[in-house]
Amino acid sequence: MTDAAAEAERDDSVHRIGNLTLLTGSLNASVSNGAWLGESGKRAALERHDAFLMNRQLVKDSADGWDEVAIVKRTDELIDALLDTWRVPDGHEGKTVDRVVRFSKATTSYANLIDSGLIDVGTALVCTDGRWSDARGTLLAGGRMSYGGKTYSSPAAAARVVRGGQSGNAWYFWRVESGPLLNDLREQLLKQM
Repeated sequence: MTDAAAEAERDDSVHRIGNLTLLTGSLNASVSNGAWLGESGKRAALERHDAFLMNRQLVKDSADGWDEVAIVKRTDELIDALLDTWRVPDGHEGKTVDRVVRFSKATTSYANLIDSGLIDVGTALVCTDGRWSDARGTLLAGGRMSYGGKTYSSPAAAARVVRGGQSGNAWYFWRVESGPLLNDLREQLLKQM
């Protein structure tokens, strides 16, 4: 697995229900962005200060660390517990429905291109403007971009850096190396929707 693909998988995992828990505001602030293991890690803080029953099993099961496999396992366990607690009433059908997403030029994001499969995490993006023809970056999970050894929130943020702080339309500024403009991919997504 490439570094970009591993990062995308990790980003996806951290937002699953199995990685979420309830903490007091002060405990959440004290463990935020910290390591999981260790004397001052998140797990130790939960063990010392947390009183929620739902967190006891989390602490017990994570003595060796907290990773994507543990998140998936806990996600499955929590979903089973939810379904056992709130059963579908007799005479009703339990089903999931994908919500309909409406895209427009104004609301389409770089992450939408990734989610639709039109572009992959790890894709090299190159500048279309001859003034910065050597500008090159990598698309990251969530529509972020790596450029010049730094990570930016989007190709637009990276483009502003390339242009020395000047604004512009990043949909036309970047293209897939040996491929289409990001705007062409956005147009393709809009046609599909």
